[in-house]
Formats: sequence, structure tokens, C-alpha cells
Amino acid sequence: MAPFLGWRDVPLGDLIAETTGIEPVISNDVSALMAAEGWFGVGQGLRSFAIITLGVGVGYGLVMHDRLVTHPDMGIGLVGHYPLQAGGGLCLAGHRRCATAALTTGSLVAAAANLAMPDRIVITGEGVDLARIADQALDEGIRADRDARAGALDVGQMSTAPTDADCTSLTYFASTPRV
Repeated sequence: MAPFLGWRDVPLGDLIAETTGIEPVISNDVSALMAAEGWFGVGQGLRSFAIITLGVGVGYGLVMHDRLVTHPDMGIGLVGHYPLQAGGGLCLAGHRRCATAALTTGSLVAAAANLAMPDRIVITGEGVDLARIADQALDEGIRADRDARAGALDVGQMSTAPTDADCTSLTYFASTPRV
């Protein structure tokens, strides 16, 4: 399933196997990102971490007790329709005040922290620069939706940025303790 490509019930694994003779492993993009970051990246050595992706839609992945939390509903965009703002606008699916319509990153980070209590929360995706530019708004959103008695959050922003004239890339991760 790839909703942003308009794919539903496409037998991608079978098509790849028939064409190449190799059995592929097919995974949701956020699940694959979570596995890679747990093995080699920002989640390495942590028993729990969450990733929020900002791009065409809003995605969310969670590792708890060293295991990726999975469910058959992964990949259908549920976190993008998580209610955030009273009286907010409508998203393209017609939901009022959801994350996709409001895109208030601080509230999403607070929701992930409040519900899952991970060791680290990482913001990534094509829209990660919004979080970086709106650093103060990120803190305000966390403060507004998180109990003041709760511990500080380890919130990081991960992006791929050009590093030289050839536009080769380097994964950049900056982690900042938050309110």
C-alpha cells in the first residue's frame, strides 16, 4: 500500500520476484527507517525511540523495549489525522483539527512523548526544515501540550543535506534537550 502513489493492493513483492528472481523484503517506509535507525543511526543503543516524519503526509514510528511496534494499520496515515487543534481547519480527507491540517510539530512531539514515553524523538522527512526554522514554536507546542512535571525530552532533527559542490549527501542529526 502506498497511498500517496495511489497504490492499493499492488503485489509489489511478487512483481519484483517474478522480474528479478530475488525474493524482496517489502516494508512500510517508516518501518524500514525505524529498523535502519535502530541498527545504525539515531536509535542505536536506545531501548525506545520515536520518529515523526513530515512530508507529503505525517508519519510516526515507535520502538519500545528494543522492538519495532507494528500493527496491520501501519502505513494508512493514522497519525496524520491525530486531533491537535480545537477549531482547526480541514485536511484533504475532511478531518477537522488533525495533524495534517494543523501541522503543529510541537503538539505532535508532545503527543508522542505523552503516549509512548520514548528515550528519544526524532523529526525527519521533507518537512524537517519547518521544525528547524520554527525552533521556538516547537518548544511552545511541547510546553502547551506536556505536563510541566514531565522530564525533559531528547528531541532531534534528522535531515540529508548537501555537503559539497557535487551535492553528495550526509545524514545530519542534531539532538536538543527540550522543556
